[in-house]
Amino acid sequence: NYYNKQEVDNLIPIVPKGVRAEGSFTYTANNSSTFAVGQANFFANTNTSWDSSTVLLQTWHFGNPIYWSQAPECTQIIYKFVFTSPILDDAGQETNEYKVMLTKRDWVTTNHVTVYDLAVYEKAPDYFKVRIEIEVSSLNYNIRDHGFDFVVF
Repeated sequence: NYYNKQEVDNLIPIVPKGVRAEGSFTYTANNSSTFAVGQANFFANTNTSWDSSTVLLQTWHFGNPIYWSQAPECTQIIYKFVFTSPILDDAGQETNEYKVMLTKRDWVTTNHVTVYDLAVYEKAPDYFKVRIEIEVSSLNYNIRDHGFDFVVF
């Protein structure tokens, strides 16, 4: 009966509605510094698709070489994932107040690739972007194998 009291009920935070989307993304190297859509593998069992036309790719330093003389070069890639219907709040309004959990995938067994950073880059009611920064192939700047899983709640 204690938890049925109005005073206590107001203190209990609103619980998220559960998993709204989830998926896995992997990229298999093809000995090229150019991103190849055919090398990517995306799987989602919910209302999410990968927008392969908006992949942003650049090579730069991880960290600022002005402050950190040993800042390694990295490949930064930004991926966009689109919801089939926008995320709505309790009032039925579109919102970007949702959480995206990212997990690095260790799916390559032939060689270890360092992931310097994996983060949500941008959120909107109908999409989110993920930025991954991975080590550069020091000989030819080829894009290395990489992968991650995501859960939206």
